Amino acid sequence: MASCLPFLLVVLASSESTELLHPLPWEEYLLFSLISIALVLIGGTMSGLTVGLMSLDETELELKLASGTPQEQEQARRVLPVISKHHFLLVTLLVANAAAMETLPLFLDDMFATVLAVVLSVTFVLAFGEVIPQAMCTGPDQLKIASRLVPVVKTVEVLFFPIAYPIAKLLDRIFGHRAKEHRSSEDLKMLVSMHTVSDETGDGLSPKQVEMIHGAIDASTETVGPHSIPLHSVFRVSANTELTKANVRAIVRSGFSRVPVHKDNEPDTLLGVLLVKKLLELDEWQGQPLVPTCELRTPLLLDERTPILKALSNFEQGRSHMAFVTGANNQLLGVITLEDALEVLLKTRIEDEADYDMVMPRKRVSAKRPISKRRMAGAGSHPLIV
Repeated sequence: MASCLPFLLVVLASSESTELLHPLPWEEYLLFSLISIALVLIGGTMSGLTVGLMSLDETELELKLASGTPQEQEQARRVLPVISKHHFLLVTLLVANAAAMETLPLFLDDMFATVLAVVLSVTFVLAFGEVIPQAMCTGPDQLKIASRLVPVVKTVEVLFFPIAYPIAKLLDRIFGHRAKEHRSSEDLKMLVSMHTVSDETGDGLSPKQVEMIHGAIDASTETVGPHSIPLHSVFRVSANTELTKANVRAIVRSGFSRVPVHKDNEPDTLLGVLLVKKLLELDEWQGQPLVPTCELRTPLLLDERTPILKALSNFEQGRSHMAFVTGANNQLLGVITLEDALEVLLKTRIEDEADYDMVMPRKRVSAKRPISKRRMAGAGSHPLIV
């Protein structure tokens, strides 16, 4: 509008004619008026659709198509094929808008004096051809309006196909096709955080849900190495351990449901995993060696660079809920359990009965600070798996 003011002032200053209306038959006034109104409406529709359709996000429409209401799904289904041809749609709408807006002054100039024709043209184009249509097509009913005007868009595409198609193909070659937007992990985390609500009954995500989603996103880059328990901190027993009452009591009181078993006199050479509950199934065990009296679970080996999500996938198969973590040259570094992997995924500490007994002994007093998992593992009182 501001760019039109200097031109308007020049026209007003140079105009010598005081005749506002040209002498025309009333039939021509009526015809030209109807044509002018039609051109303003066509130009306004094309302007509104240009802004409205070009600002629609294909990813958001696919979300509506997958999880929206039946009405939103139908609207997205109608709009998606249209906006997928980005350059063709853009050129078509711009050419149609330009054709209507450039033709409008010709008819106004035949009816009115130059000054009045310029004023009316600028007013109609600005108000009814730009501001109002664009405000309507980008408002809360954006998708609804776009879906209802899809037949209009397709009709215009057919009419201006000879002009718009070659230009669109040229733009495709120069700028390429618009790629579908893929948000980074940090963008996804921020997007999730923006939907946090303090009231869990509200329409949104609770802080705990947001924390869990962040953990699931971060788990794609986390590996088992940094989250494994070092081997020197792991409670383990020898294969030749005699199953005496004292030894069995020590294993049970350790609080572990799974205990790694190593070779005699070779603490760093693990043979398998003992399920402590198997000790309850023995009828006669007094004085017998742990192996072969008790059957051991075959150890699950994971490289320290194994992603946490892959470790969880292995745990889901039920083969074992404890894995031995190895480094270079298959050197045994430590162990990781299902609980450890879940804590990474959930971004929270999973408290179990043994933790409760340590933090809240017979005197029921709340702990002021959480006990370090590594320290509990080293003390031999943290259960490796629930």
